[in-house]
Amino acid sequence: MKAEYIKNVDLKQLRDLKSSFWKKVQANKLPMNPTPVAMQPTQAIRSEWEDKPFGLVEEVSLSAAHNGRFIAFRLEWKDPNQDAKRNDNSIFSDGAAVMLASEPGAPITMMGAPGLPVNILYWRADEGETGRNIVAEGIGTSKTVDQEMVVCTEHWADNKWQLIIARPMKIETKESIAQLSPGEDMSYGVVIWNGAGGERAGIKSYAAGRDQLVVGEAG
Repeated sequence: MKAEYIKNVDLKQLRDLKSSFWKKVQANKLPMNPTPVAMQPTQAIRSEWEDKPFGLVEEVSLSAAHNGRFIAFRLEWKDPNQDAKRNDNSIFSDGAAVMLASEPGAPITMMGAPGLPVNILYWRADEGETGRNIVAEGIGTSKTVDQEMVVCTEHWADNKWQLIIARPMKIETKESIAQLSPGEDMSYGVVIWNGAGGERAGIKSYAAGRDQLVVGEAG
């Protein structure tokens, strides 16, 4: 998958679902699967969900573009319900995330491993344009490191979510954030939560990219 270089666009245009350049950026359809119950971090969660259906989103369309300073990921998936509210007990919002390997060899399907972190760019429908920059070194280790660098644009209509998640390509930090440069490549994945199905935390749909994310060069 290639993150296409788009010249003469700013962050506002990268985040605009109606920007004309998106029609020229190839979209990749990724089949999604429920996360295995055996991978859930506690026995209580495993027992609760052992016989329940989850991982309700079966496919996501993913494309990416950058302007040399910012990168944007565009996701589209079917969802008959717009779940944009949340409380801690019974109502859960829709959500999505793009995972990037912060280090070569970081296992996307396991959300990283000790010493092999992944960077998760996270959006939740009840949080609007504010995304989260998260790092993890394995299942159950997610840590939000900031809520300023990741910005989102979302739209739900006709039983479908359209979402853009964007962030700077380079971020000065001591945290294990993926740093992106033209010409480089890395492993990636996508995660989606269907709020109407009670999905949250490790209960979700996921897809690991079958190829590498290649950051396109100007030319």
